[in-house]
Amino acid sequence: MQHRDPKATLHTLVSFFGRDWLNWDNETLKEELEKKRILVDDALLDQVNALKSLFLSDSPWLYATNFNAVVYGLWFPPVDFERDFSPTITAIARTLQFMEAVRPNQPFSSEVCAFIAYRAWESGLVWFPFECADRFLAKILKDQKHDEEIWKLRDRVKREFEKMRELKTLDEVREFLENVKDRTLQNQLYVLAQSFLDLA
Repeated sequence: MQHRDPKATLHTLVSFFGRDWLNWDNETLKEELEKKRILVDDALLDQVNALKSLFLSDSPWLYATNFNAVVYGLWFPPVDFERDFSPTITAIARTLQFMEAVRPNQPFSSEVCAFIAYRAWESGLVWFPFECADRFLAKILKDQKHDEEIWKLRDRVKREFEKMRELKTLDEVREFLENVKDRTLQNQLYVLAQSFLDLA
């Protein structure tokens, strides 16, 4: 089994094992998957452990380090955490959506929201469609004493992204983005579309 979408991995685990897999260590998990003729590698084990943490612990919602580990476990091959690895804003967005599906009403701590906001800011975003993180992003921008133009851009990005969310297909999104004449606005919307819109 190659590293794949965590929804597919979760579906496979639940289909074969119900909830039993949540209590297995890596060795038992590997044995049980291999009985089903599924090749197990480190990336798959990392992904399963990230999934487990979402079902068995609140820590990914509370601590930035744990949230970061889940992002990497769900979407990336194994990494050396002794080095500085910062997840992409797309991987963060996909993780947020996945976590929301697992626990729809679980709040995120200020620590996690600030971490997400900082990554959004590093990615060049001025608005982020995740309210608790966007509050921190607005504070970052305010602390940098940006002029009024940045706040106008924030409003435009939010307004135009909400319009994009109503589109049904990838072709419609592409056409929408092509019709945005302001290059800065277009770039902001492109990153958000790539990160948050799951369109066929």
